[in-house]
Amino acid sequence: MSQNNSNDKAAMHAMIEKINEVSGFDPAPFAVDYTDLNTGETRKRLPVMIQMAWFRMKYPEGKIAVQVTPAKDCFVATARVYPKYSDPVEAYLAEATASRGYLADKPSVSPREWAQTAAVGIALRNAGFGLQFAMAGKTWRRMRPMSWVWQKMAQRIKRRRPSDRTRRSRLSPKRRNTRRCL
Repeated sequence: MSQNNSNDKAAMHAMIEKINEVSGFDPAPFAVDYTDLNTGETRKRLPVMIQMAWFRMKYPEGKIAVQVTPAKDCFVATARVYPKYSDPVEAYLAEATASRGYLADKPSVSPREWAQTAAVGIALRNAGFGLQFAMAGKTWRRMRPMSWVWQKMAQRIKRRRPSDRTRRSRLSPKRRNTRRCL
């Protein structure tokens, strides 16, 4: 990498760090290391409680709305972040969905609460509260445009469809309407 590109990257990173800037608050000391369960990579992130506190400092009249739906073997939570509690439903800053199921090795962990916490954390990160930490290191190179994500999801759905259709025809009407975990 040339010196000029390195300087440009540092300047851009400095600009990104100013997203949702609150005078006198620096989220960096609260960042913790975590290991990604899928890749085994160690990354930095902000705990959800710190993201929520930061959000409250930036938007004291803000709202975080969470909806939870039970699905087959899991709970699916959707969180939306609003700058004002009086904003209409469709005027959210960011939205995220997460699904979590029961883990036999962690019986005290509630899958419902885990899904809610994950959805809120992702929605706040999407709104810029902690986005700065997700950019560090290899994560930035691996980020893909949303169109790529939607294409991959469509491919997964197409691969599943024939067996799902056959199976659904044998299920009762009540079980046909259950959502599957991601």
